[in-house]
Parts: sequence; structure tokens; C-alpha cells
Amino acid sequence: AGTTLALSLHELATNAIKYGGLSRPEGRIRLEWNITASSEPVLTLRWIESGGPSVVQPSRVGYGTRYMRAALTSLFGEAPDLVFASDGLRFSIRGLLSRLAPDERLG
Repeated sequence: AGTTLALSLHELATNAIKYGGLSRPEGRIRLEWNITASSEPVLTLRWIESGGPSVVQPSRVGYGTRYMRAALTSLFGEAPDLVFASDGLRFSIRGLLSRLAPDERLG
């Protein structure tokens, strides 16, 4: 799970540096996460870009984004949400924490 999350955040950061919120000195990224306490805890992850150039839906989806979507869908059991808002990219995903950290206790 850790590798998939790290590669996905790397993909978001790379795209932000090339095209988005980190391509300008005033650009910013806000990364939020939350675990909802319940009988089945849910992890929510959000990436929010601001201060970059106006964002538009890309004409083609690159390998990194395709990989990220497929890997996160497999890991979380739900597809990530990518919103190409004019003021910055917004990414979010949520899923059961048990899918990310299975009980691996011995004995």
C-alpha cells in the first residue's frame, strides 16, 4: 500500500511541477488526510492545487495517470476522483483503512 501511495503522490507532484500548482512560484499544494473513526475506519486523501495556471482537462491521459488510477482503484476498492477545476487540480480518494493496512499480527 505504501508504494502505491508514494508513486501516486509522486505522479501528482510531477504533474504539478510541469503543468499545475507548482509550475509557478506562487503555486501551492495542500495535502489533507483524515481517518473516520467507526467500526470500519475510512481513509480519505485529498490533493488540492492553487496558484498555478488555469487548468483544463488534458486531451490525452499519460501512462503515469493511467497507472495511478488503476493502482489506487485496486488498492482502495474505489476509483480516485480527479477534477480539473480552472483554479487548480483536485484529487481525492477514500477507502476502508483495512484494505490499506491488513492485520498482519503473528500468532
